Amino acid sequence: MLKEKIQKYFYYIKDSPDIKKSSLILLPNGYISKIWTPSKSETYPKDIISMRRYFNFLYLLKIVGIIKNPYSVLIIYFKDEVAHYSVILPKFFKTPFFKESDLQIGPVGTHINHRRKGLASIAIDIIINKYSIPKRTFWYITRSQNIASIKTCEKAKFIKYAIGGKQKLFSLPMSGVFKITEINKGL
Repeated sequence: MLKEKIQKYFYYIKDSPDIKKSSLILLPNGYISKIWTPSKSETYPKDIISMRRYFNFLYLLKIVGIIKNPYSVLIIYFKDEVAHYSVILPKFFKTPFFKESDLQIGPVGTHINHRRKGLASIAIDIIINKYSIPKRTFWYITRSQNIASIKTCEKAKFIKYAIGGKQKLFSLPMSGVFKITEINKGL
């Protein structure tokens, strides 16, 4: 019997600022952003077809009440092309250590033609600006070998809070629960 390889994850956090920024966050020339939220008629963002199964899974969890708070996706477009997306997730079974008001930024993705333009960092700024409330913590969870994501969240002033892994439930796809195994003692 093969032993399952356990992925190592880094857990980054950033607290909501005390005061919401009212300044406009500028995208590079030609880019626009929008926030997508699920509805009965649109269970996944039609422009991100590659993530359809993932979003349909989230919508099912919302319908049956496992996800209680709304989730959404920040999408950055260049012309009619999705240049970047960042999923904004509330607490649910995959993140049992969250407070009720906490949000996770991720998964995220940037189209290869639009990388190295700072879109992921801008997306984080937009999300934190829009969703900040007192005592909310934003989480950014990334695989330990994902150097681009690590650099992005550290540039956005996220602090490495913990190290951990992901444990599958019932061998179902997309059912992994994040588990913290070691908290950064320097915090």
